[in-house]
Amino acid sequence: MSAGDQTTPLLRVKDLTVEFRTMDGTVRAVDAVSFDVWPNETVGLVGESGCGKTVTGLSLLRLIPTPPGRIVAGSIELEGQDLLALSAGEMEKRRGSQIAMIFQEPMTSLNPVFTIGSQITEVLEENINGIAGIRSLTSVSSDGRSTITVEFELDVDLEAAANDVRDRVSRSLKNLPLDVDPPIVAKSDADSNPIVSMTIQSDQRNMLELSQIANDVFKERLQTIPGVSAINVWGEKKYSMKLQLDPLRMAGFNITPIDVRDALARENVELPSGRIEGFNTELSIRTLGRLTTEAEFNELILRDDGGPVVK
Repeated sequence: MSAGDQTTPLLRVKDLTVEFRTMDGTVRAVDAVSFDVWPNETVGLVGESGCGKTVTGLSLLRLIPTPPGRIVAGSIELEGQDLLALSAGEMEKRRGSQIAMIFQEPMTSLNPVFTIGSQITEVLEENINGIAGIRSLTSVSSDGRSTITVEFELDVDLEAAANDVRDRVSRSLKNLPLDVDPPIVAKSDADSNPIVSMTIQSDQRNMLELSQIANDVFKERLQTIPGVSAINVWGEKKYSMKLQLDPLRMAGFNITPIDVRDALARENVELPSGRIEGFNTELSIRTLGRLTTEAEFNELILRDDGGPVVK
């Protein structure tokens, strides 16, 4: 269906009813909800916490955990096709390509509807523009990154100008989304090009080991040489763990990506646990709480509220 076709709604929900079986009986979470979404239209579902907004969204993607939940009545039509009549395989093909649900905390996250340029670049440019002595201001926005280049007149003191930029950027932080990394302000000097380049390679060590050697051995020793401004390591590989989330299982346990993020922030930490003091000795106690292996991440507890423990 083309965007110009206004005879049929893009999404039609009619008398949608969802129930959950609990120990206290059947609970109706969504009761005969109906709405249409037309091409080029944005529809907002507004209501109190627990009124069924999330359950309605999960129902559209048929991600309601069954049991204990089930869609007992109604229809969901996407471009004229009843999603409730599709097989599990056919519905899975449509998730992510024709219909999707974005899990996020709206008060702290970037808005997926707007670009990086409108949410970050324009906010910073508006504040930086007022600095005196600017010759040109250019910016490049891409996926997950915004780069702003400020060129000053020749008679402007570079140190003072850099401090003015840092001050204006600091003022803009309150207008940026909370999950944005802090902006970095760096001076660009024509005389700051690298004068020495070195290559570290080995046929017996992997990239993680070579990266550690480059940072812990070469970088630490070279940056202590008088006159050396900075040492940059390019092409390094850092240890990381990729978590692949299963939306069906998460829906079954009523777990969201935010719950996973909060569990990682809560459990994957190292905290000081106190100290032991003697007559001539004082020892610090540290709790080793960092997760490093796949088995440790798989045992991460996402929920423990008195019921079944969810990992």
